[in-house]
Amino acid sequence: MPGRAPDALTQRILREQVELEGLPNGPFPGDARVYSTTRRRTGSVGGTRGLPGGRDEPVYLVVVRYAYRDYTGQTRLESSALAGVLEARTLETTDVAWGAPWNPAGLGRPLDLAL
Repeated sequence: MPGRAPDALTQRILREQVELEGLPNGPFPGDARVYSTTRRRTGSVGGTRGLPGGRDEPVYLVVVRYAYRDYTGQTRLESSALAGVLEARTLETTDVAWGAPWNPAGLGRPLDLAL
């Protein structure tokens, strides 16, 4: 249901998918947020393809800011984010956009994934 937070199992799957996207010696997921919405409403988020007409199925928009360690060993978060649209029923990724806003407008309150 759009607007409703994913259940505990879905949250766990999403968290594990995000954590697996990190590189062994490179940038790693630092922060992640999940928005429960519809495909049509994702069209304004960093170039993801909104569905202009037809069926407007429920999706999860996962927005991830990557982090890296600087030369002093401190963790720094990137200012831009990576956004991925996943079908709510199958959790299949359908769209990905780099440079997405960390706080997409009009999508409601996000769920923070604890990484």
